[in-house]
Amino acid sequence: MEKNDNEQLLGANILSQLQHKCRKIDEIYNLTKEIGEVLQRNDSTSRDMLFSMRLDCMVEVDDINQELGRTLEGLSPHSKERMNILFHTGELETDIDWELSVKKEYERLKSLLYKTIALDKEISLKIAGKDSFYAE
Repeated sequence: MEKNDNEQLLGANILSQLQHKCRKIDEIYNLTKEIGEVLQRNDSTSRDMLFSMRLDCMVEVDDINQELGRTLEGLSPHSKERMNILFHTGELETDIDWELSVKKEYERLKSLLYKTIALDKEISLKIAGKDSFYAE
């Protein structure tokens, strides 16, 4: 297999892993929303079940991150550096198809993460107030 073909295959794997991560983050968002609803009803049984489900999703995201790290290790030094720039700055100038796809999915992931964190913060501050993790 040629180097370029290997890069494209690894790029497809990175894209697939990011898509899987997006689905899990979206699931975390929806569970967080449900947690906010059950907290208003004082439904401790549902709350505990939803927190457990959310934790399971977070563990899966950690597993995806580890898998993604292993996949990145297979890239050429140049491509690995470019992906690291994307994942740390959110910026990447490219015209390579697989990199464009990864960049688009990364932007979607970032948006989902911000949305999830904002919702989590809102719920946490409502419930815990000054004792919240997010309290300033």
